[in-house]
Amino acid sequence: MAVASEGSYDFDDYLDIIIRLGLPDSNGSIVTKIATTVKVLCASPEYIEKNGEPLTLEDLQKHTCLCLRRYKSMELINQWVLENETTSHVVSVQPALSSNNAEIVHDWALSGEGIAYKLYSDAYESLRNGNLIRILPQYKGESVPLYAVLPSRNHIKKSVRLLLEELKIYIKNTVEFYQ
Repeated sequence: MAVASEGSYDFDDYLDIIIRLGLPDSNGSIVTKIATTVKVLCASPEYIEKNGEPLTLEDLQKHTCLCLRRYKSMELINQWVLENETTSHVVSVQPALSSNNAEIVHDWALSGEGIAYKLYSDAYESLRNGNLIRILPQYKGESVPLYAVLPSRNHIKKSVRLLLEELKIYIKNTVEFYQ
């Protein structure tokens, strides 16, 4: 399985499914929406103990932030959209560290390197077990639809169908836990 955030897709013999953030541009492929998740701010308890917890969006400017980069273009994703019940804000951060791999950003956050803007479904287990803590929980980030891209209906294996169903349930449960 591969996770992609942009570009076209070439399915090799060994690749059954691609999980994509946002609606893909995929000629000749089957696209299925899995779920919608949201982004949240999070950091490790060690980071918060050492650096304090930001209490306002403006406080983020004083903290070490961890950012993603787009996979192919390496464009920095440092505009964090956060909203509360009445207002939407765009916070620009200057990251201390950035990567085009969400797992690396997650690992940095777990090891106390800074504050990350993560997909809730990605950070769910770490938040649930206390390895990460929600920062500014009165704000939620952008909603992000997740899609599965498949090579064709003729080649969907039973294991891939089962994976998709389990993934839908898992993400639905994480979003319900969030609310």
